[in-house]
This record gives sequence, structure tokens and C-alpha cells, in this order.
Amino acid sequence: MVYFIPSGIMKILITGSAGFIGFHAAQEFLRRGWRVVGVDNFCDYYDVRLKRDREARLSAEWGGVVDGLPRYTMRELDVDDIVNGIVRVVEADNLPRYDIFNIGNHRSEKLLDVIETLAQALGVKPEMEMLPMQAGDMYATYASIDKLRDAVGYEPTTTIREGIPVFARWYREYHGGGRR
Repeated sequence: MVYFIPSGIMKILITGSAGFIGFHAAQEFLRRGWRVVGVDNFCDYYDVRLKRDREARLSAEWGGVVDGLPRYTMRELDVDDIVNGIVRVVEADNLPRYDIFNIGNHRSEKLLDVIETLAQALGVKPEMEMLPMQAGDMYATYASIDKLRDAVGYEPTTTIREGIPVFARWYREYHGGGRR
């Protein structure tokens, strides 16, 4: 949800702002000078401690008041490409007020390539048990970004081989080292 407030400053509500994508989207909008209201229910589907740390980081880095308005407010939600897509949609002038876009990568990746890239980034040798396809397994999946590409020129640029090492480096730093 985006709306103007009297001073003309843009304000956005981000649900799931303590989650992986929501956190990075909040940071990007704050860097651009927006006022951000974050909402997250801190469910334990993902590590709640990590979510609380993200919320604390946003509050510490972006808390405070500018022109009488909070820059970041939290209420009890490769990422650069996703955030880029979100920002493009929000800042586009020619879109309907409400719409739904699929933001992701339009390329299908081979699971074994993803595993190999992650193993290299973490400095581990994976132990795998190869089984036949299971019920519900998909031979290939990808996001159809045609509508988003047509609307705002969105084109993901981060490959799996680029994004996984970035994620692995963050993961090791956050969780205190690990191998490599």
C-alpha cells in the first residue's frame, strides 16, 4: 500500500517486514527517503530470533523522526532483484492502483546445480541419496514475469551462481562463522 501524506513524502506499508524479502525491501525504500510502516506477526515458521534481529536493525538504523514523522515504524513481515521489482512497481506512474505481479526469476534452475553451488559456497561436500521422483515433485519450475516485464521493464540480473554465495556469506556471518 502506498499513499501520500500531507508533506508529499511517500509512505509505504510492508507486510512481512522482518522476513527476508520484506526486510530488504524496507531498507531500500528507507534509503530512497520513504517512510516505512512494517508489519510482521513473527510466526515461528522461520527463526523468530532472526526476525527480531532484523526488526531491531531496521529500528536502530532507520528509527527516529524526520519532519515530525517516523522514518521507520515496526508493528507486530537473490533479494536485490526482488526488491528492485517491488520498487519499480511502487514507483511506476502508469499502473492501476491495485494489481498483482509475480516477482521472481524466469529461468528454471537444475536442482543439482543449486546444490553444487551452495556446497561450494559453504565449503562442504553434500551427502545425497538419489531417489526417483516423488509425488508432487516438479521437473521444472520458474516464475512467469511477462506481466511485470511489460509493465515496468523488470528483468532479474542475479544468477543462482552469483546469489547463493552472497546468501551463504550472510548466513555464516549471522550464525557465527561455520566452515570456510
